[in-house]
Amino acid sequence: MSLEQLPDELLLIICSYLNQYEILLAFTGLNNRFDQTIREFMQKIDINDILFNEFVTYYKVIFPSIGTHVLSLTISNVRMVEILLLNAQINFVKLFSNLKYLSFNYCDNDKSDENFYMLTHEADLSKLTRLKRLKYLTELYIYFESINDIHKPIFINNIFHRKSKQLEKIVLQSSDSLFEFDIQVPICSHIRDLTIPLKSIDDLLMLCDSIPYVERLDVRIEWTLRVNIFHLQGLNLPNLTELHLRFLSSKKTKSLESEMFHFQEFYCLIKTLKSLQTLLIDIEQQYNEQYIDGTQWKQLLTYFAKLDKFVLSIKICWPFDFKFIVESFRLGFISDDKWNFLEFNDIIRKHAHLTLRSKLNH
Repeated sequence: MSLEQLPDELLLIICSYLNQYEILLAFTGLNNRFDQTIREFMQKIDINDILFNEFVTYYKVIFPSIGTHVLSLTISNVRMVEILLLNAQINFVKLFSNLKYLSFNYCDNDKSDENFYMLTHEADLSKLTRLKRLKYLTELYIYFESINDIHKPIFINNIFHRKSKQLEKIVLQSSDSLFEFDIQVPICSHIRDLTIPLKSIDDLLMLCDSIPYVERLDVRIEWTLRVNIFHLQGLNLPNLTELHLRFLSSKKTKSLESEMFHFQEFYCLIKTLKSLQTLLIDIEQQYNEQYIDGTQWKQLLTYFAKLDKFVLSIKICWPFDFKFIVESFRLGFISDDKWNFLEFNDIIRKHAHLTLRSKLNH
C-alpha cells in the first residue's frame, strides 16, 4: 500500500510523530489532498529553536508554497526577522498576504549559531513600512531591546498609521526603549488592545487622543516628568474596561521630588474612566507619601462603580513609616466588603512591597 492510499486519520497519526518543519517539508506540494490534510500545520507557524539550514529551507522552499495559507507567524530569532521582514529582496507582504497574527522578537539574545550571527546588522525597525500593507493583520506583537531615537517616529508611524482598519491588538515591549509622541498620531479607531512603553504622562495623553475606542491599555511610564495639574485633563476613553499602569522611577532624576508625578495628578488622570472593570497599578515609589496613603486610594475607587478587580502593588524604598502605611490602609479598607487589606512583604534590601487587591481575585 502506498502512502497516498492511507486514510487521512493515519496520515495525521504519522504527523503526530514529526515536528512542524518535518511535516511541511515532507508533505507540502505533493498533491491537493495532502495539502488539505496538513492545512492546520500550514496556518500557524512558530519558528523557534531551529538550525540555520532549516530556516533557509523554510524561506526558500516551504514559505513560497504555503505562504498564502499562513494565518499566524511567530519569529523568535532576531536574524530571522532581519531576513524575512527587513530584507528588501523578499516580498513579505505578498508572501504572507493573508496573515492575521504576527509576533517577532528583535532582541539580540542568541549568538550561539555563528551563521545567524554573521547576518546581523544595526537594528533599524523603521524599515517595517511593509507591515502597513498587511491588510488582514489583526494582532501584532513586537519585542525589542532598543530603537534609535531617530527611528522611533518612523517606527510609530509604520505601526499606527495604516490604511487597513483590521489591526485591533498591538503589543510593543522593550527592555530599555520608551516612546515619545512628539507629533500627533492619526486617529486609530480600530485599536482595541494596546501595550506600549512611554516616556511620560504627556505621551500617554497624546496617545490616548489617537485611540479613542481602546478597551484594554497596558502602559509602562517613566513617571518623573511632571505634568502641570492645572492643564491636566482626565483620560477620555469611554470604552476602556481594563487599565494596567506601571510607573517607573527614573534613575536620572532620582533626587528631584518636584519632577515626580504626584498622586493628585494621577487622581485627575484616571477618575474619568467610568467603564473600568479591571485596574492594575504597579508603582516604584520613593518620595511622595500620598501613594502609600490608604484613604486616598479608597476615595479614588469610589469613582469606578463597575470595577470588580483591583490590584495595587507599590515598591517602597527606605525610609518609610511602617505604622503610618498600615494604619492608613486599615482605616480605608478593613471594613470594606469588596477590597482586601494589604500584604506587606519582602522587607529586605531597603525595599518593601505593598499589595492591595479585590477579595474576588485574592
